[in-house]
Amino acid sequence: MIQRFAFPGSEALIGATYDPETEQLSVTFASGSAYSYSGVPADVVEQFREALSAGRFWRNNIKDQY
Repeated sequence: MIQRFAFPGSEALIGATYDPETEQLSVTFASGSAYSYSGVPADVVEQFREALSAGRFWRNNIKDQY
């Protein structure tokens, strides 16, 4: 089942969707751009959802990793 979540406190990110079966993460930015990342483990997505700064977590842990 695809998971959807929002980042209401983020200036950079609007939200994301995650498919745990395919480990596909799609992130939507405030600019309107959207990017997809393959092979993202569920535990990384959970940390992303719970991060104090979603933008910083994305930049440090997802952007150039997947």
